[in-house]
Amino acid sequence: MLIEWLGHACFKITEKGYSVVIDPYKPKMVPGLLEFEATADMVLCSHGHPDHHYTEGVTINKDKKENPFRIETLSSYHDKQKGKKRGPNIMHVLQSDSYKIAHLGDQGIIPTKRQLERLEGLDVMMIPVGGHYTIEPEEAKTICDRVHPKLIFPMHFRTQHMGFEVLRHIKSFTDLFPGHLIKTLETNEIELYEPSEKGEVIVFSL
Repeated sequence: MLIEWLGHACFKITEKGYSVVIDPYKPKMVPGLLEFEATADMVLCSHGHPDHHYTEGVTINKDKKENPFRIETLSSYHDKQKGKKRGPNIMHVLQSDSYKIAHLGDQGIIPTKRQLERLEGLDVMMIPVGGHYTIEPEEAKTICDRVHPKLIFPMHFRTQHMGFEVLRHIKSFTDLFPGHLIKTLETNEIELYEPSEKGEVIVFSL
């Protein structure tokens, strides 16, 4: 399985030639990310905000392929006021014959006990860590500690070159982990693998 980080909270997941793009962002909306275009067989969005719902930026393949994913949705909120401030949020859980992956979208609260149980056994968890609009880095770490995913892909954060100014820097999250668990890549894609220790944090580069 190949996973590509396209920036902000957007990932492209490809399994057996079938690809899914999650949370595409509107061009020039996220500082440092000027353009967006992708090709896929399916597009999923966690909510309707333009930095997560730019479906027109995804060209859907015309040739129909067999979908290898079983997809479960978990309804949640974008804020701690049960959506009154920023609306609803949907977490997507994609499971193939080989891997179980969750994209938490703009999760604004700690998931319920039942939802945490549904997130158990994850090979990959894509989780927002920048705070302000979503859970804070410390809350994201709490979720990781409860669910114990094999691999953690942080998203929706700020770096020196990218991200909303109000978001916290990626180091606010990675500094919460032992240094040997942090894997910083010089690329935006990865072929999934079995980590030697659960909880490796993968930081992509664009």
